[in-house]
Amino acid sequence: MSVPNMNGTKVKPAKETLPEVEVESNGNGHKMYSYEMLEEIANFLLTKTEIRPIIGIICGSGMGSYWKDGSLADTITDAERIPYEEIPNFPTSTVEGHHGQLVFGRLGEVPVVAMQGRFHYYEGYPLWKCCLPIRVMKLLGVKTLMATNAAGGLNPSYKIGDLMIVNDHINLMGFAGNNPLQGPNDERFGPRFPPMNKAYNYEYRKIAKKTGEGSRKRTRYLRLCRQCTKIKKKKGSGCSGDYCQCESLCNLEDESILIKTVTSKPISQSTSSPHSQNNNKSHNTSSQPSTSYMENSNISQDSNAGNSNNTTASVTNTDPRSIGRTEYVPTDVSPYLIHVQRLQSSPDDGTILHPITFGNFLKQNKFKNIIPGSVKRVGRNRLAVVFSDYKDANNFLNCNLLETKKLKAFIPTFSVTRMRLVRGVPVDCSVEEVQQNVSVPIGCGNILKIRRLNRKVKINDSVSWKPSETVVITFDGQVLPKRIFMCYNALPVEIYIYPTIQCYKCCRYGHTKVQCRSKTPICYNCGGQHAGVSCDRSDEE
Repeated sequence: MSVPNMNGTKVKPAKETLPEVEVESNGNGHKMYSYEMLEEIANFLLTKTEIRPIIGIICGSGMGSYWKDGSLADTITDAERIPYEEIPNFPTSTVEGHHGQLVFGRLGEVPVVAMQGRFHYYEGYPLWKCCLPIRVMKLLGVKTLMATNAAGGLNPSYKIGDLMIVNDHINLMGFAGNNPLQGPNDERFGPRFPPMNKAYNYEYRKIAKKTGEGSRKRTRYLRLCRQCTKIKKKKGSGCSGDYCQCESLCNLEDESILIKTVTSKPISQSTSSPHSQNNNKSHNTSSQPSTSYMENSNISQDSNAGNSNNTTASVTNTDPRSIGRTEYVPTDVSPYLIHVQRLQSSPDDGTILHPITFGNFLKQNKFKNIIPGSVKRVGRNRLAVVFSDYKDANNFLNCNLLETKKLKAFIPTFSVTRMRLVRGVPVDCSVEEVQQNVSVPIGCGNILKIRRLNRKVKINDSVSWKPSETVVITFDGQVLPKRIFMCYNALPVEIYIYPTIQCYKCCRYGHTKVQCRSKTPICYNCGGQHAGVSCDRSDEE
């Protein structure tokens, strides 16, 4: 049951809860829950259920709402639900779409506890009260915390509904001195200053990424930004970020705005719970029209419905990214280029490799999502076709009809690899040593090949080539890092300009002598139709 507030927005009516007891620190006016009170809440919950959870889940917008069936919490089996208002000294969620209850049960064979409805700073709760459930989970026996939420995307390549895995965050509220760890510290929960450099567990992020690659949604790594719980003009207000704020955050190289989770991260880190954070992009934080809260929840709900079966999915060590890639992966950016050429044993009759004939072949077999005008000749025995969806491109690559036409389809290397320059690599380091010591940020393409460039040195009248401090790195994938790391040093990644290709038969650019179609050569000395080596002007000064 919901009622409209003074602005017409539907909210839950205020609920009467049991009186809460707060302790005040040494005269500074800061209030917080005591360890004994949290232990009382945990003991109350343990008497209500026989489930002893080892994983805690925070269901974000759409992941635990009651607007649509199939949320993350609905996938829990043997579920036992305890409303917040029945738990002594427990806050209640006032946001529309949140059940406001704890769900005990199992995911697969793993005992879990899930929060259907979190507590927000913009609801009027202080941060230490917003993070109360995290410490209660610790007392329940939870060892691992997984949080989900809706997030706004700053990166224009992200689409609504994308699954995003948090790599790190920027807590702007913490910059202003507002932190859930303020006040006296109880060593039974953890240290006074918990380390935040490994806040998001690396192994869990790898599992989430590999599992997400097999789902219907694209999975991205991102550097997360905390925008002060939807700040606009007043910190901590319930307003969405405006365009100018998003513009400034883009200048900080942030890729997403997280609305609710970062304030709970110091608490979970203090209790030494390994943390995994998944976001579902619900809206674009740009000048485009924004989506409503109901639409955001529906988007998250649709995304979760397609991935609920992956909760206990197995993880394999196979990586489809290689120099000879056989298919596209969800993290590749469209368009998806495919080259088609004859098999070596096929006759050179040219019947099927004419662009129009080949286009008719594509039309008759009803291949989908082909970009109009993309079928082109790229060589004497090769055609190119471009798809707008990676799944349809993979279906074409694995199509058996091509073999009947004595054709083969493949992904050109330049379509899935990128070359970049890195300067400042000492010449006394071999390529093998660089390969062993270099690393890239998570979520970027793997390094396939490293090649050192030589520089031309002229001493007196002799010219020689010596190794330079510049290397060319070939990355697998289209997501490139802005810097790489080598021996605790950050080296910027620069654009690589490919060398000019010139034909020595016709002296034109863009192809080699083997690919040249000119019937008569062109002299590189005088431009005549004869070979340059036999030109009369070759001996002229």
